[in-house]
Amino acid sequence: MWRLVSLRFGHFSQRRLLCLARCVRGGLTLQHTWSEEYVFGLIIGLSYEKITKIIPVFVIFYGLMQSFGNLRNRSESYATPVRGTCYGLSAAIGKAGAAVGTQAFTPIQQNRGKKWTSIIAAICGVTGILVTYFYWS
Repeated sequence: MWRLVSLRFGHFSQRRLLCLARCVRGGLTLQHTWSEEYVFGLIIGLSYEKITKIIPVFVIFYGLMQSFGNLRNRSESYATPVRGTCYGLSAAIGKAGAAVGTQAFTPIQQNRGKKWTSIIAAICGVTGILVTYFYWS
C-alpha cells in the first residue's frame, strides 16, 4: 500500500503520512501495534470463503493488515551504539523465521487450506504478543 502511495504522491508525501501515523499512534505499545495486524489476519482467516468471493473487500482487509504491519516505529528499537549490530541480528532471525515458516506453513496450506493457514498464522502472532507482553512488562 505504501508503494502505491509513493508512486502516486512521491517519497515526500509517503514520509509525511508515516510521520502522521506515528504521531497519532505514538502512545501505543508494541503489543497494540501487533494486535491490529493480527485482528485483520483473523478476520480474513475466519471469513476466507466469503471474503475471497468479494475481491474489493478482500483487497481492503489485506491492505489494512499489511499497512498496520508497516506502521510500527522501528527507528528507535535499539540504542544508538548497538543499533547496527542489533539490526543485523534481527535481519538474520527474520530470515531464519521465514525459512522455518515456509517449511511449517506449506504443509498446513496443502493439508488444511488457506483459511487455516491464516488462522494459525494469526494464532502464532497472538502468541508473540503474549510473549512480548510478559517479557517487556
